[in-house]
Amino acid sequence: MLAEQRVLQCGWSGHGSGMGLRFGGGAGYGARDSVGAGRGAREHRGRDGGHMHGGTYDPEFAVGLGATAVDLATRLLTDPPATEEQEDFLATAANFQARAEDALLNDQPRRAAHFAGLAQWQALKAVVLPGGITDEEIRAMDELATSLFQKAQTAVGPEPTELQQDLLEAVDRLIEMAENHMGQVRIVIGPLWRAAVISQWLIG
Repeated sequence: MLAEQRVLQCGWSGHGSGMGLRFGGGAGYGARDSVGAGRGAREHRGRDGGHMHGGTYDPEFAVGLGATAVDLATRLLTDPPATEEQEDFLATAANFQARAEDALLNDQPRRAAHFAGLAQWQALKAVVLPGGITDEEIRAMDELATSLFQKAQTAVGPEPTELQQDLLEAVDRLIEMAENHMGQVRIVIGPLWRAAVISQWLIG
């Protein structure tokens, strides 16, 4: 399944195109030459679809991503401090995450994955605010995703597990897709945030 399709199916299409970012950059825009090397020679296996698509979500993985998203958004909004609106989004994200964890404990995997997905989306909404998004802000999100991707590669080491390799390849494709559509906010925001969250999950 194409990365674009997974993103849309999981609710990461970047709905709400009038959004502005409130956090700094990371590794530097366009700093993926080294991490993207060899993509053309890499076999596209597509095994990560089972981990990414809501219908076949591994519930523990989904809940793990939800917790990671809430934590990442909270850390991004410490300097400058979160606004009251952002605090509300963070509280909503944390509430959905708590419901996801409760569902997982009560053997309700689909419900767990559903609430975890909502937690991830609300965490993203906490990071962005109403108003037009600038090219500079888009680059900041790209830099964040790229920086975390590079750190994730270092964290998993030279011999990643099959799951880790699949997730790294998925992140690589998400960032590449976004960078190919940098002028289209609705396409760019979701994939870059998802790439950042998955990378942070891999970092641990």
